[in-house]
Amino acid sequence: MALTIPLIPTSLFSVQNEAISFKCNRIFESRKSELVELLDTIKDEKQAIKSVNEASRTILNKKSQSLDKRKNLLDKQEKILNVKLARLNRNIQTNNNILKQITNKLLTKLSTAFTKMSPAKAAGILDKMEDGEASSLLFLLKPKVMSNILSKMKPKKSASVTLLIKQGPPFRKNIKTYAIKKPNLIEKAIEEDFK
Repeated sequence: MALTIPLIPTSLFSVQNEAISFKCNRIFESRKSELVELLDTIKDEKQAIKSVNEASRTILNKKSQSLDKRKNLLDKQEKILNVKLARLNRNIQTNNNILKQITNKLLTKLSTAFTKMSPAKAAGILDKMEDGEASSLLFLLKPKVMSNILSKMKPKKSASVTLLIKQGPPFRKNIKTYAIKKPNLIEKAIEEDFK
């Protein structure tokens, strides 16, 4: 026995398809305005994001250019300052050399003057000086002249100056007493001690 399948008229399928199509079209038409608004909103947001990105890029480029200009300016200023610093260091060195020459000439003249003085007068002057300064001057004199002057000085002062001369330059008892007597010269004293 053969199986027979009842035939469904094709017109029924086409009616059903048309009904489904009609429902879809009706839903699409009712929501079409919503979809159009949503698409417009998306386009507007996309355009806004693009505008913000372009504005940000423009601002970043301007800032980058400004920073580059500042960096170049700072580099130029640094080079100028380095040149000025080098000149200043040369001038300081030159001035220090001149100062040493002047100091040496002055000390030579002072030692010559003390050599030509009577030991009693020289001792009177040195007794009134700070120990370090007196030691510096006596150190420049010949041993015989130095001993004559030391013998005429006050015993306490003579002993103190002799100890400083024995220790050698710089002629100061210590930095603390020097700082108390001459507080504005303490940095110079410390520098001299470490030369």
